[in-house]
Amino acid sequence: MIPALLLSNCLAMVFSGSILRHVGLGPLRILGWVFAVLQAALAIQSILTGLRADFGPEPLLSTAIPLIVRPS
Repeated sequence: MIPALLLSNCLAMVFSGSILRHVGLGPLRILGWVFAVLQAALAIQSILTGLRADFGPEPLLSTAIPLIVRPS
């Protein structure tokens, strides 16, 4: 997914002049926001995947929250 997104960004930059003439500025701004959100989501996913690989599949806060034990 990351190489496809980078390739589409590169193609959009190379052909930005002709795209701007045919499409207009408004839709191009929306497309830019879509790409920005996708890149941010991929970055967060990559960071979380790396953290899970280092610390295991369990959430980081699972050991910090004590369990409440009720007396029987």
